[in-house]
Amino acid sequence: MLESLKTPGLTLDEVFNRTRLQVFRASHEAQRPWAQSSVIGTFYFRPPAPVRPRVPESAPVPTDADFQQGLRDSRAGDLDKAASAFTRAVEKNPSNANAFYERAMSYVARDQFAKAVDDFNRVLQLRAGDLNALIGRALR
Repeated sequence: MLESLKTPGLTLDEVFNRTRLQVFRASHEAQRPWAQSSVIGTFYFRPPAPVRPRVPESAPVPTDADFQQGLRDSRAGDLDKAASAFTRAVEKNPSNANAFYERAMSYVARDQFAKAVDDFNRVLQLRAGDLNALIGRALR
């Protein structure tokens, strides 16, 4: 059991299953260990290493002045100005998925969900499977 406990990423059940198998084999099948558990969920003695999300190479942060202005306006809480700046950014560059996403988020904050869904869909056309856009579409 101690060897199994040293292995990161094994669940409680996996540790016990390995231990039972090792005891069974080491005793030449004379001992048949068993365990009873009422643990709910997944328990790790040593959790697995966290998985870091991969940032798509096709998603660099734009350096467009209108996009940057939109970010500043959004952070300042001026969502109307932010949406206008992001609109200028997507008009200049219709493949700017980040600007579509940020504009969608400004629409969400102003309860303009139909417009936000359109922009989230545009992000997904540009970056299939974009998790943030998928989550954004599900906000309502």
